[in-house]
Amino acid sequence: MKNEHPVKIPALDRLPAWSVSKLRSFYEELHQRPSPPRASADFLRGNIAWTLQAIDQGKSPPTLRQALIKRLNGRSSGTSSLTQVGTRLIREWQGKTYQVTVLDKGYLWQDARYNSLSRIAEKITGTRWSGPRFFGLKDASNG
Repeated sequence: MKNEHPVKIPALDRLPAWSVSKLRSFYEELHQRPSPPRASADFLRGNIAWTLQAIDQGKSPPTLRQALIKRLNGRSSGTSSLTQVGTRLIREWQGKTYQVTVLDKGYLWQDARYNSLSRIAEKITGTRWSGPRFFGLKDASNG
């Protein structure tokens, strides 16, 4: 493992057996910040696994995230690998975690199908938002 991270890195296959409290504790140690208050065990496992894989590859998770967003914003057409069918978009808003699944045509949120990410963002926030921007697919400078 190319681990230069100060946290002792467990094997990924151990994560499914961890309790929510152990996942939260490890998330906080790994990220040096509190875990999202209502994050599910599945969300925490996925986030921890992604972060551990990034560390194993010698990447800083925040730097890798920025590089992925930059790559996505550089594409003007076509389907990004970040928004292919089955991709889960996750956003924390006012202490609650929201997950949207990309479908072949549209998005699935709270067992309902939507044609627009912006409509979902509006329902979550109560105000008009760019859905791609709300879910971190576009930053303010790129539109």
